[in-house]
Amino acid sequence: MHGKLIKWKDDRGFGFILCEHNQQQVFVHISAFPSSSPRPKVGELLDFDIETTADGKTRAINISRCEMCSRSRS
Repeated sequence: MHGKLIKWKDDRGFGFILCEHNQQQVFVHISAFPSSSPRPKVGELLDFDIETTADGKTRAINISRCEMCSRSRS
């Protein structure tokens, strides 16, 4: 999936991605980002997978930053 980070609470380590595919907001936790990467910033374009938890909620996992996305999707 592809999307843009639209909300980020750095002090709490979570935010929301607007999914390009269906325009839904998907929860994302800091642990979904690579451990050596910089802190997330609102407006970043991201690639990710979606996981459904045992309680039926969805969240983004396996985050990668998509530096070339805006150019390749235009």
